[in-house]
Amino acid sequence: MHSKSFIKISLLASSVLVTLIACDKASMPRADEITDLTNKAKVQIFNATTSSPGNLVTINGLTVNNTAAVTYGNGYPATAFFLTDPGLSEFSIRPSSGTAQPVLNFPNSLKPGVFYSIFTYDTVNAIRQLTIESAVEIPSDTTSRLRFANFMYSKVGMPNVDIYSNRNKAVIFSNVASTQVTPFIPYASKLLDTLVVRQAGTTTVLFQLNSVSFTPQRVYTAVLRGSYVTPTTTPRTLSVLTNL
Repeated sequence: MHSKSFIKISLLASSVLVTLIACDKASMPRADEITDLTNKAKVQIFNATTSSPGNLVTINGLTVNNTAAVTYGNGYPATAFFLTDPGLSEFSIRPSSGTAQPVLNFPNSLKPGVFYSIFTYDTVNAIRQLTIESAVEIPSDTTSRLRFANFMYSKVGMPNVDIYSNRNKAVIFSNVASTQVTPFIPYASKLLDTLVVRQAGTTTVLFQLNSVSFTPQRVYTAVLRGSYVTPTTTPRTLSVLTNL
């Protein structure tokens, strides 16, 4: 066989092979790209359960944070939310290590396009949860948004609390009861402030968070956690969670 004829046959075979591969790829199923987020529920989880080793979250049998357990005082995701299908879902929160914290199972009926905040709280051997719809809106100006969540723990009665802003010289969240989450309020950004947790209606300081500053067009939740009674291994503290 002449070399020119061999080259022509080789090129013809290669062309047929490429065509077959292209046809095969075209017939393979492809994952749909998610471009419309309005048909998904949006969820963020915060761990305020004292002494918790870290939480793994399962929805309908699928773990959503295999490599990022929600440790005490932190949220998942840290600065956003994860997407899940709307409708009735079975949630399960289990410890990432150890056996002191029992598995917490609960149903949630989620709506499409709605942002949900799930707070775990109480103590490691009596973990509870609160799921709320969150009216998260990104500011259109240079301010931020801030709300307050009270998940301070006590085996005895404890007072409601106020949050006082040193910069504003005023109470910005008033008479907030245990497990209550306030609505978001507009809050000035790029200015240092000290947020003071007070016993409601008094100047008695329970905790204060110094040198806090917020980024424009971001949304935050200040979460009070730890034990009301002192001394304790889980002291009172205020954590700031970035929602968006």
